[in-house]
Amino acid sequence: MTPVTSTRLGERTCVVSVPPSLDAGAARNLEDGVNTAMADGCRDFVLDFTAVRACRDRRPTAALARIAHRLLGQRCEVVVAARHVDLLTYFDSVPSWSKLPLALERNEALALLLERPVDG
Repeated sequence: MTPVTSTRLGERTCVVSVPPSLDAGAARNLEDGVNTAMADGCRDFVLDFTAVRACRDRRPTAALARIAHRLLGQRCEVVVAARHVDLLTYFDSVPSWSKLPLALERNEALALLLERPVDG
């Protein structure tokens, strides 16, 4: 399995990239990556799902819901990058994800995130 990768950009920004096959293990690794970045002070995130080519099971739903809840609860700025039709349908159907800005490309998501005003 290809791991989830995290790339820190500056003090507050992190791009977390998901491997081509999104399953329960990859979703847990995404959750761990987000939690680690938050513990290190990141508050601005691009969640990059553009490499995802398959959603292997429905079990990632719980981890994805926890991730969105935690990010929104901590008032993090988040932009999602995704292309896979199953993910786009999922994100649109779940209130916590449907509130997040969505881009079809990683660089577009990063641009959307970086053009937002910085708080405090």
